[in-house]
Amino acid sequence: MNPIEEPLGGLPRFDRLHVSFRLLFLVTALCLSIGYVFNLAQIWESHGGGGGVIGISPDSIKAAYYGDRNSSTLELKLRGSMSGFVTAEERETIIQWIRHGSKEEQYNAEVKGILERSCLTCHGPSSFRVLASYEAVKNVTTIDSGMGLKTLVRVSHIHLNGMTFLFFISGFITCFAKIGTTKMRWIKWIVIIAPLVAMLCDVLSWNLARSYESGVYVVIVSGAVMTSAFFTQIGISVYQILKSFKRI
Repeated sequence: MNPIEEPLGGLPRFDRLHVSFRLLFLVTALCLSIGYVFNLAQIWESHGGGGGVIGISPDSIKAAYYGDRNSSTLELKLRGSMSGFVTAEERETIIQWIRHGSKEEQYNAEVKGILERSCLTCHGPSSFRVLASYEAVKNVTTIDSGMGLKTLVRVSHIHLNGMTFLFFISGFITCFAKIGTTKMRWIKWIVIIAPLVAMLCDVLSWNLARSYESGVYVVIVSGAVMTSAFFTQIGISVYQILKSFKRI
């Protein structure tokens, strides 16, 4: 057998694996799929509503990475993803405070109480975005230039480490699937590495989107390719594993 025809020294197909391995791969694939769906829900929750647009859109992605350079971070959030945490009157009070110079006296008199009631559950002293003092709130009333470099670096390394592990597992399971023919074995190689390559492009595109408005479209395309490639792996693997049980 030519090693190049069967990667890793001639891996057996799913129907030749012991039932224990097939069950392990099947349940793992299902768990990874459910986890990925929750990941997509988290993205919807964190980026949805940005730029004043309901749901995920180029404008909401732009709001996350490039920002709204005609507005402040706090105002943008109050009009978008955080609008449901305050009343319309409270939102207008905070926005008017921002637009009139974010003075500390007015903060203590009108704004502090609103933030304590509505925001500190998630934005307390130990959160990633602290809103527990005047100085902290003042920092988010400046012009919104999108995701900061420190935040981008932190999110990037978490994303790369976690998602690489995820796609390694899904790719490893896919190694046992039958995809393409001997002459077109490159199709299988593409299916296996596609999520990893798309993930790398996705992470690199964040910095592009942070500097250029048009970079948001690279983020969208790479994220869509990454997601579709992952579910292609899972779909092929789960289908072939289930099909293999018919031969037991």
